[in-house]
Amino acid sequence: MVKQMPFMDPPAHTRLRSLESSASTPRRIEVLRSHIQDIADRLIEIVLDVGQMDRLNLTRTDNRHVAFGWAAHFCFGAALARIEGQISFAITLRRLPRLALQSGPLSWRPNLGLRGLIALPVRF
Repeated sequence: MVKQMPFMDPPAHTRLRSLESSASTPRRIEVLRSHIQDIADRLIEIVLDVGQMDRLNLTRTDNRHVAFGWAAHFCFGAALARIEGQISFAITLRRLPRLALQSGPLSWRPNLGLRGLIALPVRF
């Protein structure tokens, strides 16, 4: 389940942080062009191979997302983040076995740098 969550809402702040740290001058953009193209090509490849990327599928076995980076830019904290997610989901579901989402629209923070829900209506 934890590996599937980045498909639905990748940590966009990780990509934005690296792009914002450099001035967006024409020269700098040209330097980054091949790197950006590699990432875009990889994302398109994944979407074409896997399909239905907009749906949470906890049984998906092909899990080649780039939510924690890719290649030399892989996040060193990815393994820890996954372990923390597994532990927190397991404890929450053990303590609240009837936990379920309430129906209705979800509200997202307007911050592009650190995306997240304003609230997650649940019942238990």
